[in-house]
Amino acid sequence: ELLRPLVEITTTLDPRLEMAYRYGAIFLSEPEPLGAGRPREGVEVLAAGAKNLPGSWRLRQDLAFFHNIYLKDPQRAAEILLEAAEIPGAAFWLRTMAADLLATGADRATSRRMWTQMYEQAEEGIIRENARARLQVLDSLDAADRLTERVAEFERRRGRRPARLAELPEAGL
Repeated sequence: ELLRPLVEITTTLDPRLEMAYRYGAIFLSEPEPLGAGRPREGVEVLAAGAKNLPGSWRLRQDLAFFHNIYLKDPQRAAEILLEAAEIPGAAFWLRTMAADLLATGADRATSRRMWTQMYEQAEEGIIRENARARLQVLDSLDAADRLTERVAEFERRRGRRPARLAELPEAGL
């Protein structure tokens, strides 16, 4: 019960002590018995750290992870990563992580726009190839969704699942 007040005392005495925010948030968020099992408080600690240390992209990276892992909010996590990417000296891969979060957990269309922009702006090399591969993954996810919808429609119409994929076009799907 005293963990949050202790973190607040520490960060009040030295608001620049980044590790106090980071470790405090971890111990507040982790489930018992490893931590206090209070992830919202952990997120609040990281948000305070980000406010007090506006040049720390790492605190925002942690904040994004906590939003995604503990609060199950990939949309907000991606937004925070994009904010972090704007901080001078921030890691180049923060945008990549944001796009991945959107692709897997929140908003595939936004993820596609981000990966397309990265692909178009990158020079030939690994970053451009990675963006191309991620766009192909998004295409595959879209195709899988369409196939799942068609299988469900087939099942609604016929009362059974198709025995083979060739049954879908035969059924006009």
